[in-house]
Amino acid sequence: MDTTTAARTGARQSIVSLLLALTVLELFTVISISGQDLANNLIFLLRAQSNGYVVLLLLLLFTVTFFLGRQAGKDILLKGKHPVATGIKYALITGGVAWVYLLVIISILHLPEAVWNSILQAQTMLTLAIVIAWVFTARKIKATA
Repeated sequence: MDTTTAARTGARQSIVSLLLALTVLELFTVISISGQDLANNLIFLLRAQSNGYVVLLLLLLFTVTFFLGRQAGKDILLKGKHPVATGIKYALITGGVAWVYLLVIISILHLPEAVWNSILQAQTMLTLAIVIAWVFTARKIKATA
């Protein structure tokens, strides 16, 4: 297998896995907020997801995941590195980028403390989804070998 094919495989698998993980996370969020007033909760969720800061975070996550996925493909398929360890390594990098982005946005916006708990809970769930996506990605990359 050549470098280009390994990089392409890693990028494709990582983007698909991140998209799947974020979709499951969104479905989990919809189910968890569906209480007495589902319509208003869905409108609130859609408004929150279309926020410019959230869109920028998603763009940043997919960009980072694409480039790290290319490297993960090379690491696993060409260098023979352990897939789970590679997945955890890139999950920590991607999660770290997401947390740094959150800290920068919080420092810029000066959000009230009442909002912090929900933001930290959402960020923790996002980090968990990223870790699951990367471990899944690494195993899928290895399976293509």
